[in-house]
Amino acid sequence: MFGFQSFYTLLFLFLFLYVSALKGATHNNIKKVCVWTYALLFVIAGFRGLTVGGDLDNYLPEFEMVSRSHGFLGALKTGWHEPGYVIYLKLVSLVSSDPHFFLIMTALISLIGPFCLFKKYSRDVVTSILLYYAMGAYTNTFNNLRQSLALSIFFMTLPYLFNRKLYKYLLGVVLATTFHYSAFSMLILYPLTRKPLGLKQTLIYAGSGFVISYVFFYRLLGTASQMVLAKYDPDVIMENADGSGYGLFAFHTLIFAAVFIFYFVNKRRWNGVTEQTMSTFLTFQMATMIIQFTAPMFHSMTRMTQYLFIPFYTIAIPYIHSVIKNLMMKKCLYIVSFAYALYRMVFQIYACNPLIGSNNQNNIPYIFWDIVIF
Repeated sequence: MFGFQSFYTLLFLFLFLYVSALKGATHNNIKKVCVWTYALLFVIAGFRGLTVGGDLDNYLPEFEMVSRSHGFLGALKTGWHEPGYVIYLKLVSLVSSDPHFFLIMTALISLIGPFCLFKKYSRDVVTSILLYYAMGAYTNTFNNLRQSLALSIFFMTLPYLFNRKLYKYLLGVVLATTFHYSAFSMLILYPLTRKPLGLKQTLIYAGSGFVISYVFFYRLLGTASQMVLAKYDPDVIMENADGSGYGLFAFHTLIFAAVFIFYFVNKRRWNGVTEQTMSTFLTFQMATMIIQFTAPMFHSMTRMTQYLFIPFYTIAIPYIHSVIKNLMMKKCLYIVSFAYALYRMVFQIYACNPLIGSNNQNNIPYIFWDIVIF
């Protein structure tokens, strides 16, 4: 537990005390918890060193080149990522071309979406924040900058999905897609969440999803990739040497099975709002499971699960806890959830063990600005 990763473990313990103290200060304090915790995590992410984040080796040179380009058309010709992200780079560079300012602005925007989600929908904001940190979603904003911006936009778009405002939801998803291509897959959510799921409908969705994933991705795209893409970029496919893709698939399948049983056992007892909400969470987890099924073949597919799994884990778990009546079940839910989250935090996401080649996000050791303090 102690070593390079101790900073992140100690930060989690501090975060626990921090949000608990904020929550205990007054009764009506959801906004205060969100604002002050957002400020804390923003400072840590925004004012980090230029080496904290493995993908910065790719993002910082692009920002430098775009900042030196002439106009937005020149930026689009210079940048090599999605057009919305390139335009964002140009807008930031018009204020300052300092890479530190780029990290500050990216951290500022990347955290807005998750905290808006917590404030609006979480039944227990403190739990949502702690799970968001422990599951690695927070430190992922240090590394996958484009998707972190896309995730933030998508989370701010979710109210339009819940309120069935089609055009606004489509606009939000398209905007997020201009930052990271993976957001486009979230268009499928709108028809799937139209009304509460029935047992037969759920089984049909899950079964057909697996068939489509296997036939389309494993057979058609898999063969095409091995014949064509692998010649140019061998890392695009077959990134399952460590088995992590199948491990996560098994994990998501177990969660789906648990929520599936919970949903259909209690479905008749709930009012319309609770039924629709729980049905939406079940749909999120079902889609996560099906998408993860293809991840061992196409590693980038795992990125698509983030749009679903982050809101599920941080919003659905407190919500499910609130509708459970049995005290023993309520305690078991929290124990299992936090046990897994802490295991991921200490031994996987924030661990630094050269023997197993971890720390691939290059977040450890943490550096504040350009001075090594840990």
